[in-house]
Amino acid sequence: MKYAALDCWKIVAEQLPVSITLQRFSFADGQKLTLNGTTTPEQISSLYDFDKGMHKTRFKDQEVFATGDPPLWRQANNVVTWNYSLQLQRLEALR
Repeated sequence: MKYAALDCWKIVAEQLPVSITLQRFSFADGQKLTLNGTTTPEQISSLYDFDKGMHKTRFKDQEVFATGDPPLWRQANNVVTWNYSLQLQRLEALR
């Protein structure tokens, strides 16, 4: 649990497409990861690809994140803002 937030940061950095901007990374209660950011309307499908990649992440043959809701997004003019929460599957999965 000591390094869970750093491990999650690493996973996000590896999975986040270049077309998506991350504006906020929050790790709460040692198990809930919340992400917020922006993208363009043309890149909304990349949010769902990011979701799939996050849920496919494995460590020592264990899934890192529990299944959950897909990213939520809203569009204002030509900017899409999104938010996304993930629950750590098992704390021991990362170490």
